[in-house]
Amino acid sequence: MIADSTVAASTIALTIQGAEDAEALLTTLRSIAGLTSYSPERFAVTAVGASPIPAERLPIPAAFAATEAEAGTDAASATSPSLVYVEHVPAGTTFAADSFDRFFADATAGELSPVYVHREGGYGYRLNRVVGGDAAPVTLDDPTRFWAGSTPSLISSDVLRALPVELRTGGEPQLRFAEALAAGGGFAVLGGSVTSPRPHEDALYGEQRLFTADWYLGFLSAWVPLLERVAQDRGAVPPYLQRLFLYLAQIRVQVNVDRHDKNALDPAQLAQFRALLARGLAFVDDGEIVGAAQKPLNYRRSMVAYLLAAKHGDALAPEIRLVGTGASRDVVVSVSGHEVERLSKVTVGIDAMDDAEGEIVIRGALQSIYLRARVSLVARVGSTEIPLPDSGIFSEFSVFGEVAQRQPTFTARIPRALIEQADRVEFVAELVEESAPVPEPIEGSAPIPERVEGSERRPVRVRLPLNFRRPTAKLSQVPGSYWVALGRILRAQPDHLVVSRAGFAQRLTAELRLQRRLLAGGGVGRSAAILRLIYFATRPWYRLRRDWIYYDRVVLAGDNGEYAYDYASAQKDGIRKNYVLAADSAAAERFRSEGKRFLAHRTLTHRLRYLNAELVFATHRKPTTRNAFQWTEAYFRDLFDYRLIFINHGLVLDDLSYSLNTHMENASRMCVVSRFETENLVHPSYGFRREQIVETGFARYDGLVSRPTRQLLLAPTWRYYLNKPQDGERLQGHNEEFTDSDYFRVYNGLITNPRLLEALEQHDYTLTYLLHPNTSSHEADYRAVSERVRILAPQKSPGYETMLSESDLMITDFSGVQFDFAYMDKPVLYYHHPSIPPHYQRGSFSYEEHGFGEVAVDEETLVDTLIGYLAQECRMPEDYRARVERFFAHHDQQNSRRIYEAGLDLLASTGRRS
Repeated sequence: MIADSTVAASTIALTIQGAEDAEALLTTLRSIAGLTSYSPERFAVTAVGASPIPAERLPIPAAFAATEAEAGTDAASATSPSLVYVEHVPAGTTFAADSFDRFFADATAGELSPVYVHREGGYGYRLNRVVGGDAAPVTLDDPTRFWAGSTPSLISSDVLRALPVELRTGGEPQLRFAEALAAGGGFAVLGGSVTSPRPHEDALYGEQRLFTADWYLGFLSAWVPLLERVAQDRGAVPPYLQRLFLYLAQIRVQVNVDRHDKNALDPAQLAQFRALLARGLAFVDDGEIVGAAQKPLNYRRSMVAYLLAAKHGDALAPEIRLVGTGASRDVVVSVSGHEVERLSKVTVGIDAMDDAEGEIVIRGALQSIYLRARVSLVARVGSTEIPLPDSGIFSEFSVFGEVAQRQPTFTARIPRALIEQADRVEFVAELVEESAPVPEPIEGSAPIPERVEGSERRPVRVRLPLNFRRPTAKLSQVPGSYWVALGRILRAQPDHLVVSRAGFAQRLTAELRLQRRLLAGGGVGRSAAILRLIYFATRPWYRLRRDWIYYDRVVLAGDNGEYAYDYASAQKDGIRKNYVLAADSAAAERFRSEGKRFLAHRTLTHRLRYLNAELVFATHRKPTTRNAFQWTEAYFRDLFDYRLIFINHGLVLDDLSYSLNTHMENASRMCVVSRFETENLVHPSYGFRREQIVETGFARYDGLVSRPTRQLLLAPTWRYYLNKPQDGERLQGHNEEFTDSDYFRVYNGLITNPRLLEALEQHDYTLTYLLHPNTSSHEADYRAVSERVRILAPQKSPGYETMLSESDLMITDFSGVQFDFAYMDKPVLYYHHPSIPPHYQRGSFSYEEHGFGEVAVDEETLVDTLIGYLAQECRMPEDYRARVERFFAHHDQQNSRRIYEAGLDLLASTGRRS
């Protein structure tokens, strides 16, 4: 604490950075003027940036400085006793009215803290709930009330003088906060909240800094010396600074997990990052890393294992030992005395359950990190045990594009005769004997313990808890969850499934039990209970009807779903066909103008028809959550009784097993275009049987008739590591740093290339840059410099069919619409610029060997090739035309018919309809 209660008249020096943005500066000045504690005597405000705003426009007095040094807020050289506390904020920051009230109350009481932080008012930052706003100051020995220094910090002059020179006038906020904590020993929390225009590090998505090596290496290069210095001065790094470093370092790992690798580090830089990370983690206690799996951080256990491995490297040696006696025996794995895994707490993740062909099929994964190779898994159905070997389906955890861990997956098939005799289903893990061979671990993954301490060489058998992970799991963690299948009721318990007879009375009892619990929960639970009651009340009527559901993107339409729907709707088969659209979308308006019916998205009618549907034809993943129920799906899983036919938006030629495997989608049929897709999808990592793959062709191909209009079409696909997350089915939001990305520079460079523009003029062609739906929010970021070039968002276009039909030549990278284009025997050029690699792995299709045109890796080569095609009236060479013929399984206008027949055949094969 700062004991001196004598506070000078001007207590706070507030520096606003980025004053060249006049409107943002005025926003912040108006916010300061609205503070309940504001007076010119208390706040000395300085704006740093370009030319000052005229004094008459300023809502409060403010000085202007060209640089931070001229602002005079470097407390180390400050001579005025009035500069007691200093805070730096970016222009555009807004303060709640009471943001500084606590500070002045502490000043009056003579109990000032050396550092203060603001709470965040801009988004639901979970750490806000931990640090609190009114509690006592936080010390370096108290990491439980954790704050990452994301908001501006109010730092005393005494503490500021102890900071490195480069941080006294600003610098990276989290590093400045950490240095201030090391110097001051703690902080207090101001009661008000602050909204900053600068995104916090744990809220970054597509910002350019994620793609720069300095965000990774610069961070570690600054923090490691800080930790080393603090450890030398204090003997050890205090717990708070340990957690602060761990939190910020983990963010840099997390944004490169699984398919989100930013490709920001080359191999040498990645090696440097790992070396620096290990040096930094050396100052973080293993208990802190292990404890990060708990609140408030809630790291995945696979992330905890990665961080432990990053810290210790080859020296990491988890200890495995047997504990307990008799029936309570268990297996515990620990690192440095900290428990990292206990066999009885390893969960079985249930991804999908189904009743098909006289059996119950359960798909899932053993969610183990350290014991995965030392245990075998069985499903115990009554007294019968079914071994569950690893099925090989995708379940990997990757970091920086490299597989770190993989969890064993399984498929359990329980025959009707067996389930009818059983009263429960359990999943039991048995410890593999010490002498059994242990598979080699994946490089960089959590090591498999070598020795078993206390082994009695007798098997240890443990019943495992269950985790119902996906909408296709039929059951959920909702209390009272149940599912009726093969004449039995299966009810979810923490570590087993209860199996009982499914007579009318038993079903009614199960539903009433669930209803009571839902109604007692209030809110969403009550709404779910009411919808379930409506479902059961209307079910007899729906049994007299048959419903099939079709959907594309519910805000766009025009894809395979709409074409398949149009064909099926014309068939007189007694089945009601439903095409789902958002009622306020432009696509819905088009349907109305054409006199076509659609099912309004997420209405009561939509949900009821979805729950009663026989078949769902989907072009995009997660039909339940994207299409009908979003985050309420856990209350209705047992009622989802449709069969899914995946008619896809793009072709499955690359390795998409991470998202299209049977655990993620549980599709009964996959409709594809080419034998290349079939060979890809029957790989074990997908989990599909060959008979589930049907080469129907894409329904949207039925509408493709070439009508060239001397137009070139540029249509690249997106990169999900560049885009803001979607809000349900709505399109991605705008990323302010998109124009700094290589993606923008590459394609903006192409559409403004002088040689290309000259060739368009010379040969009388136009170029349309058709943005992907997920990048359409960036339409205004591009600027056409010629009347022969236009930039077009898909929702403003006349539709994909029109755009493809009217174009003479397509330029793309990996977009699936290349196949629509080639289907019409028109040339495709590929632009594979090395700075924007794809966000998936190559599969069975080689663009060099099987593609329908030349592949360019730089702009000038692509322009040269384009000019050659323009001179030849964009004719497709014969060798590429031959590739087209070999690629497509069907080259007619009968694809929608084959998809319709695939639905009928599926129902017939499952015995649901003749």
